[in-house]
Amino acid sequence: MKVVIGLGNPGSQYENTRHNVGFTALNYMALEYGFSFKKKFLKPYEYATYNNSFLVKPLTYMNNSGQIIQYIKNECSDLNDIVVICDNLDLPCGAVRVRFGGSNSGQKGLKSIQDNLGSSDFIRIYIGIGRPDFKSEINSYVLKRESRSLYRDELLNAIKTSSLIVHDFINGTKIADLQNEYTRKGIS
Repeated sequence: MKVVIGLGNPGSQYENTRHNVGFTALNYMALEYGFSFKKKFLKPYEYATYNNSFLVKPLTYMNNSGQIIQYIKNECSDLNDIVVICDNLDLPCGAVRVRFGGSNSGQKGLKSIQDNLGSSDFIRIYIGIGRPDFKSEINSYVLKRESRSLYRDELLNAIKTSSLIVHDFINGTKIADLQNEYTRKGIS
């Protein structure tokens, strides 16, 4: 079974923030393909099943996202079948990048997943959110809703693209084909 983890923070105060694009992509996918998320009693995540896949939104807050691994590891026997959707400050707003393995790029939720899996050998779908002018602004930047309409539209398009990537992956498209099809040219 394939497992898709969308990273974000729980709670209405974080809805539609840049940091929550992983949650937003899975929510968009649920609307588009007609499924809904449920909460298991005493489990720190919401989940849905779709086409023999397990889609997960950790409720542990971003920096502790990996804590869910102990609960969902039985859903997936192969790290190649895990996809994590998250924001990326180093990509321009609205860019999408599909990658297998590699570093966590400073993304603390992704680092938590890697630490709890004991490996970085899984698929990531990065949604570019751009970077603020000053490093000291990063925390407030990622937790704000995008107010500029052009960037908001670009983020929405990236979220739609990410849900298409997940849909195609679940339905058997190979990672190399997804990278070629969906990763914007010039981004490696």
